[in-house]
Amino acid sequence: CRHLKGADRPDAVKICFIPSMTDEFTYGTPKTHETKTGFEPTGFLLEMIRKLADEIRAATKISMEKELDSPGASQVPMDPGKWERVWHEIAKKYLGFYAADQRPYVVYPENAARALKEICPQADFFVIVLGRNVYKSIYFDRKSDSFPAANRIYVDIMDIDHSQTDAEVQAVASFVSKRMVDRILELATHSPNDKSE
Repeated sequence: CRHLKGADRPDAVKICFIPSMTDEFTYGTPKTHETKTGFEPTGFLLEMIRKLADEIRAATKISMEKELDSPGASQVPMDPGKWERVWHEIAKKYLGFYAADQRPYVVYPENAARALKEICPQADFFVIVLGRNVYKSIYFDRKSDSFPAANRIYVDIMDIDHSQTDAEVQAVASFVSKRMVDRILELATHSPNDKSE
């Protein structure tokens, strides 16, 4: 899996996008001969992955802001200007997006745990981007196959295109928030832009 955007530090929270059971690849064209696998992702697939990454980043910001307003974290009150600085700093350092977009994969609930470790072992969370309407043909056990029971979710590529992924985006934001709240609080109390220190 390759670094897509955001942080690439070892201690960053890493979200990896895996295309599964999709025809959003070309193979054997003059351009794809330059790649290691002979496959190349379509522009549409890359656009949908980037769109979802942006939505996850925005939702994580809102989720973290609510987390900071919660009773357990309210010992660090912040005005909106300071929160913007802190969020920008924490996202830049501790939120990274990766994509395994060099070839198509076949990842589904029964093989996901093993396959994901092989595809991108350094990732903390996986977003499996399924081809058009593939989601409808797969049986998902809500108690074990996706977040919060597992560190993954499945998304239909057309749901991304039609902006129908609110629940999935919130699931990833919730995961990231739980991982990053301590880092946010630490930065909030020791921000280099805080002149009161």
